[in-house]
Amino acid sequence: MATDLYASEWQKLDPKPIIENAITNLNTDVGAVFEREVLAAFKKLYQSDPASFARYRQQIKDSKKIDLALFTKLVTQQSDSKPIHKTMFEIFPPLEMWDQSIDGCELLDEIKQTISQYIIADEQTIIASTLWATFTWFIDVVNYAPIANITAPEKRCGKSKLLGVLKRLSYKALSTANISAPALFRLIEKDKPTLLIDEVDSFLALHDDMRGIINASFTRESAFVIRCTGEDLEPTPFNVWGAKALCGIGKIADTLQDRSIILRLRRKYSGESVQDVDRSNKEHWATLRAKLARFAQDNQHKVLLSNPAPIQQLNDRANDCWLPLLQIAAIAGGHWLTTAIRTAITINGAEEEPESVRVELLRDIQTIFTTKKVERLFSHDLVTALNEDNEANWCTWNKGRGITARNLAKILKEFNIISNTIRIGINNPAKGYTKEQLNDAFTRYLSLSSQDTPFLSVTTLQVKEHNENSRNTERYNSTSVTDKKTPKDNGSNRCNVVTDKIPFSTKEKENVTVKGDFLENEHRKNNQENKLILADDEEVF
Repeated sequence: MATDLYASEWQKLDPKPIIENAITNLNTDVGAVFEREVLAAFKKLYQSDPASFARYRQQIKDSKKIDLALFTKLVTQQSDSKPIHKTMFEIFPPLEMWDQSIDGCELLDEIKQTISQYIIADEQTIIASTLWATFTWFIDVVNYAPIANITAPEKRCGKSKLLGVLKRLSYKALSTANISAPALFRLIEKDKPTLLIDEVDSFLALHDDMRGIINASFTRESAFVIRCTGEDLEPTPFNVWGAKALCGIGKIADTLQDRSIILRLRRKYSGESVQDVDRSNKEHWATLRAKLARFAQDNQHKVLLSNPAPIQQLNDRANDCWLPLLQIAAIAGGHWLTTAIRTAITINGAEEEPESVRVELLRDIQTIFTTKKVERLFSHDLVTALNEDNEANWCTWNKGRGITARNLAKILKEFNIISNTIRIGINNPAKGYTKEQLNDAFTRYLSLSSQDTPFLSVTTLQVKEHNENSRNTERYNSTSVTDKKTPKDNGSNRCNVVTDKIPFSTKEKENVTVKGDFLENEHRKNNQENKLILADDEEVF
């Protein structure tokens, strides 16, 4: 750096006239206070007379002509000769690009094989980890950023190990064990790192304000948080778009889990062994990152245009989570799209979403209407039926007194279901509900139920009351052709009518009845002639 020949002269100058002249010229020249000699005068005054510096700074602020934060930074920044902290260049090492084009299928196979060397988990977890690590390199072209939720039922299941593997594979991976919320969203906006958070339950307990940052980053269009900054507390939006991996024991908050790809781990057997990722070959990981960087560079536009069909077995949010992974699998080619779809179905099937209290109530109400075969019920009768089920939660409500009609009305009102005054038979009118009121909620919020399931062709095994084979009644009552439900005697010796998916017409019903009478007579003749008795240990098919 060149020596300032006039340094001694600058020291002799009184900085105040220079500063006052610059402030006066602000009305016509907003760059006046940024001139070299003016900044030097401000620096000298800042060090020698902080009180005067504060007064001049207030005048500049009141003028509202310049960016006060920039001015303050230029005046108060440390000298170049003083040591500085670790730079972002050192936090995120420069990326090395593979010098040849990459076959996507082979690359994903290689990553999957590498993860398997260090992690003990189901194949679906390994596959999902492979796709998620690859997805972080396409963060600039996808519209959803699913969280990698690394979880296990107990400690010592390899959660931190898998987090370490993802750190070695992901784009700009950054562990956030000790970071403040303001630093976090500023860092995300500046560098778009892949955040890796270990012991997420403890981390969020200490930094609850970060939960909103993590939630907001799921979709690109809504990945913003607004914070007040500067002395004027100006509301400022910060972009928090980026990939994030959370690691912890058990279940995380519903809002986070709903935005996650579940990577479930298990503790290894005593005879199982894997390599230690902390002692792994760093060059191998660097090679994989270089290949991922080249694969991402060559295929960003293809992934952007890729649009795999939604998976029918998944709900809308789960499809959003898996979309970027399916886009990458489709571009990788080979078996990977089929493998990714199968993995998504398996993982989301294993992580079945527990029903809320409201949905559970709807389901139990549907069961009561179906069992009683009615179209309307008084509120007090419906409440009584709910409380009679000792295995359901309703009898424990209100400190063991059971759910009340008021509780019922309050919950159903959230589904826009309001009780009306109804009449049933000769009973006096009272508040109640009709099945027609409830059908819309049943359809929208309950999965496929018995009333929606098409009738399958099935003949229930029946025992004739006066037949010699009736000694095997117990045998028959415990075994049926299709399921283990106990068949009910229809009150006559006539065989059950065969049910089908398509209801019978009136004429067809008559034909079936005649045919049933004929079969009954033939069956009676055979019994009289053969007198067959089934052995107790003989199986019926």
